[in-house]
Amino acid sequence: MRRTQRLDALKVRDLKEPGRHADGDGLYLQIDKDGSRYWIFMWKRGGKRRVMGLGPERKVSLAAARRKAKDADRKIDDGLDPIDERKKSRAVVLNFGQAAVECHATLSPSWTSAKHRDHWLSVLEKYAKPLYSKRVDQIDTDDVMLVLTPLWQKRPNLAMQLRERVQRVLNWATAKGMRHGKNPASWRGNLQDWMAKPAPGSSTCGHCITKKSQSSWPGCGQQKKASALAPWNSPFSLRPDTVRLPAQLGMSFFKMGYGPGFGGFPRSA
Repeated sequence: MRRTQRLDALKVRDLKEPGRHADGDGLYLQIDKDGSRYWIFMWKRGGKRRVMGLGPERKVSLAAARRKAKDADRKIDDGLDPIDERKKSRAVVLNFGQAAVECHATLSPSWTSAKHRDHWLSVLEKYAKPLYSKRVDQIDTDDVMLVLTPLWQKRPNLAMQLRERVQRVLNWATAKGMRHGKNPASWRGNLQDWMAKPAPGSSTCGHCITKKSQSSWPGCGQQKKASALAPWNSPFSLRPDTVRLPAQLGMSFFKMGYGPGFGGFPRSA
């Protein structure tokens, strides 16, 4: 049977020899050559030794060190890493509004457009206001749906912009250790399966929300405008009666009975 609680208060006080002095169940009193004395908890994970400090011996009693070691051991039994769990508990968790401001401050210096810098945060402030008072580690998919649903059917492009920015803020919070797990604003395998197809006539087109992309296609509205304003002989005109085809393809259409304009008007018999 493995021996535990080998140390007692007197032994701890009298120990002077540098090295690790075992108490049992992974708890050790570490004494360095310079006289530093502190408690450590050791275990193996994936064949590698892990060491977690439990505090200096002058501040942490033997009984307190045993309690900390026992708590760490329970986390290991639950499949958790005690070191990672301690980092999570120490992280200062912001609410979404604070995180959005700090995320914007981190990202915006690399953006060349001042208009985009202002617009990026204003969209969040206007349409994601219900998230602003919530801690970033408490936001779930239902919360994200709450702010996207009012926009989704009528203005899906704007809804996708909003979703991307919420996702970006939560990714930033994850990188800072404020939250963990899947991003509730992610598109693939998440909101993609929740959001209904935009209603006909909404401000979108086939390019705006794609299966291969998690973002909206920003050129949609501009392309339609450019096509409508382009001269009839412009390569940017997309009107069906003015489309210009390559010579070889055009000749094939001519043989099929269409005129030299290839705009859908058959040649006269």
